[in-house]
Amino acid sequence: MLINRRQELNDLENRFASDLPEMLVVYGRPRTGMTTLLRRFCENKSHLYLHAVPQTEAGHLEELGRRIGEAFPSAPRSGAGCISWAVGLEYLTRSAGRKKVVVVFDGFPTFCDAQVALPSILSTWWDGGTAGTSFMVVLCGSHLSFMKHNVLASSSPLSRRCTGRLELAPLEPWDVGCFFPGWNACDRLAAFGILGGSPGYLRCLDADRPLFENLVHQMLRPEGRLFREPLVLLRQELMNVAVYVSLLRAIAEGAIYVDSIAAQAGIAPASAETYLQTLIDMGIVRREASQRTGGNGNGRGTGGAFSIVDPMLLFWCRFVLPNQGLIEAGGGVQVMNEQILPHWEEIMALRFREVCRRYVAARWAGRFGAVPSRITTEAECASAFDLVADLDDGGWHRILAGMCCYATQPLGPEILGVLAGQPPRRPGSEGAPIERVLFGAVGFTSELAARAAAQGVRLISGEEMLAADGES
Repeated sequence: MLINRRQELNDLENRFASDLPEMLVVYGRPRTGMTTLLRRFCENKSHLYLHAVPQTEAGHLEELGRRIGEAFPSAPRSGAGCISWAVGLEYLTRSAGRKKVVVVFDGFPTFCDAQVALPSILSTWWDGGTAGTSFMVVLCGSHLSFMKHNVLASSSPLSRRCTGRLELAPLEPWDVGCFFPGWNACDRLAAFGILGGSPGYLRCLDADRPLFENLVHQMLRPEGRLFREPLVLLRQELMNVAVYVSLLRAIAEGAIYVDSIAAQAGIAPASAETYLQTLIDMGIVRREASQRTGGNGNGRGTGGAFSIVDPMLLFWCRFVLPNQGLIEAGGGVQVMNEQILPHWEEIMALRFREVCRRYVAARWAGRFGAVPSRITTEAECASAFDLVADLDDGGWHRILAGMCCYATQPLGPEILGVLAGQPPRRPGSEGAPIERVLFGAVGFTSELAARAAAQGVRLISGEEMLAADGES
């Protein structure tokens, strides 16, 4: 099942329609659906799909020869077989002729593990072997650090041959309803809040089971599909996994600055900086400017507040990792009741603020006309307002000042008193009018709705935010 990848499919189709050879790099975090997207794209096209598994170069070459034979059954067989990548690629060129062919290397870093010179070999083939052809080569991988440094970086022999790149981001909060059409807004928010927008994680939940039962079944049992998932992924990409896990656990438990993270993990701050930068390069952790230090965003250097990007990894590091022994002894329900549920609203409040920011960034202009910019991050919030942004509506500049309130019951009118305060002013916004917005996960009481209308406060419910395109 492919959900909300229309733009990505259109981009792939437009490239396929070109008469010129294309070499496209597709990358993203694990479980974001890259294989599903590329399999769908290859349907009804002449294609060669190579899916990497950990094996020797000989195994990969044997698979290459077999796939070429399946894709071009009428082509003459190669007498020597695919004894090397250079020979195999030449065989592919002869077999394809002038036909438009898609060639997918799914798991490109794994192919390179077996043959480190593969990027150079592909570059040589591309420069000479594809002349007069219309190949569309797709290099796909979820090892972000490898794809960025060994494929896309200017030092890579492939970088000058690549004609495009596609970073596959997780799905948006409003896409979750496609997985769980019968769930209410609160449960859909929770599913996104815990698992994020990774289709591979969301598909693990059973739409016919209650949310908490799902979480116990898949995360809080040794047999659950998500119980060891983060550890497996980290071991696939990193050495010294124990150090990285300690750093991630420190962040998940509330340490956000280098000194406190290092102290909690039991390593020197200088070493922590190096490890954390690796996690940033992998897209697992981000560094944001903070009220304490000013920071420098996701770039290198000191300063800034660290946070875990992947919601599922954050949840796992905070609640599953410290309780593995209890869970393996059959205590998953106890972990849920005693350690997760007492913190549920705190967990979801953080994630709900992120949903509200994504809603403003992606949907505000389409719904209300004004284009938002300079949306505050979590680390920048130091006032009662969870979300502050600039709004530009045809030259009319104003400030969006929002509160993001996660509660399991409709919000009452008392919250309006807090919203009446003054949001922080930023350079360039002095004197701009303020548009006050209240985001409520499960909606609002009728009394609040009436008072908000009288005071000019815009109300946006979780149901409205999660509505599919065209529904709200």
